[in-house]
Amino acid sequence: VPHSRVRSRLSIPGLEELDLSRQQPTPLEDQRERAAAMNEAEPGRFVDAGGMIFDMASIATIARSLRILELADNGITTVAHLCYCGSLQEVVLSNNAIADMQDLAQMLSGIQYLQKLELSGNPIAEPKPTAGKGVKSAGGRSGVGPSYRDEVVLMSETLSVLDGKEITMQQRKFLQDREMMRRRRRQAKAAAKGGGGGVRGGAGHAAALEGMG
Repeated sequence: VPHSRVRSRLSIPGLEELDLSRQQPTPLEDQRERAAAMNEAEPGRFVDAGGMIFDMASIATIARSLRILELADNGITTVAHLCYCGSLQEVVLSNNAIADMQDLAQMLSGIQYLQKLELSGNPIAEPKPTAGKGVKSAGGRSGVGPSYRDEVVLMSETLSVLDGKEITMQQRKFLQDREMMRRRRRQAKAAAKGGGGGVRGGAGHAAALEGMG
């Protein structure tokens, strides 16, 4: 993060807790210009995350020790780069602009000990209407698309609290079993579709041969 004050905090080896919520840095466009110029010399050093620009060299300094990271209310749009902070146990990302589930999945793939995650107030956490009915989540919701909460729970095996609500063993087991059933159905449909195509092709070929006879 370009802020000199923040940068100094990020350079403390052994740092375990960092609160960067509601930052008010220097004009972001100025930061972007400097970051772009420095990225030419050190490609990938700075990550433009929308409302904040992250210095990955500083992140690397504290990646192993950092346990709690708070980044609420910063207009952040991407968090994939936080996958390098593998020791995190609690992450607060509420009231940002995160909307990409795959981006979130990339972050979670690198954090092996995460227990608490806050994502409320992001577009990604908003309900997704769907035309289908009777779709139920582990929380008993129906009439909406795949629950954001359900998807996040399946992304992290260690997560125990999401947006202030506990994830029980029963809920996780329900979601895992449901996901397994869905995969089996998709595989069965794919197999049936492939087999059916072969049969139709064979029947058409036989009819053509009969016509030639």
